[in-house]
Amino acid sequence: FWDVVREGVGIDNKNDPRLLLRNALMTCKIGEKGRNARKASGIASKQVTSEEVYRWAIRSWNAWRRDEPLAVLRAVLNADRPKVN
Repeated sequence: FWDVVREGVGIDNKNDPRLLLRNALMTCKIGEKGRNARKASGIASKQVTSEEVYRWAIRSWNAWRRDEPLAVLRAVLNADRPKVN
């Protein structure tokens, strides 16, 4: 799971949970929520909390383990933390 997230190799489906997580991690910046920032490279990055990143990872992991595609990667912050399956 994590090798594919890190390297981006071996993904053949655009709804692969590992690809969604990889793309989200590559374009986010952990920090104060509610503002957008720019990386030095000029790529727009979304500022998120570490809790959101944690929930993204758990949701992606669980979907991957169930062999289910993900179309959208969301962190529902007003609900209990997801359980790892």
